[in-house]
Amino acid sequence: NSMFDTVFASRSILQKNSNYFLTSCDCFGEFNFFNFKKFVKKDNSDLTLFAFNYTNLQKNLDNSHTQLKVENNKIYDIDVKKKYKNSLLGHAGFFWIRNGSIFNYLYSFKSSKYFKKIKREVLIDDYFKFLIKNKLIISSYFLLNNYIHIGSESEYLEYIYWYNYFIKNNG
Repeated sequence: NSMFDTVFASRSILQKNSNYFLTSCDCFGEFNFFNFKKFVKKDNSDLTLFAFNYTNLQKNLDNSHTQLKVENNKIYDIDVKKKYKNSLLGHAGFFWIRNGSIFNYLYSFKSSKYFKKIKREVLIDDYFKFLIKNKLIISSYFLLNNYIHIGSESEYLEYIYWYNYFIKNNG
C-alpha cells in the first residue's frame, strides 16, 4: 500500500543489519565511493541521506520533491513532497544506514500524530522526518556529484535529449 508498509514489513531484516545502502526512488546518482568511505568513517551519524542541487528544470516543474533543511552539515528537518524552495537541497532517495536500530521506532511512528495526519502515501522520508524532528537519531547528508531524476516525462525527455546531444557531439 505504501513505501512505509514495505519498510515496516521488512523491519526484522532492516533492524539486524548495519552499514548498508537503502534506496526508495526512481533515480540514480553518481558519487566518488572513496570520498564517501572517508565521509562515513569520519561522520558519526546514524543515517546519511544523499542530497542534490536542483537543476533549472527541476526548479520549474510542477511536481514535488523531498527537500532537506541543513545546518552545520546536519539535517534538522525534512520537507516531504513539497514544491521547490530556494536554497534547500533535494533528497535523492538514497540512504546510508549505519545501524539498523534506527528502525526500532517504527511502532512509535505509526502511533504518532504526524503519521495519522498524512493524507498521501506514507514514505520512508516521513519516517526519517519523524526521527530527526524528535531527535531520536543523528543525521547528515552527502552531496551527489551528478543526479538524474526520471520521475516525470519531462525530466526523462530532457535526460534523453542531453544524452543524445553529448553522444552525437562528443562520441
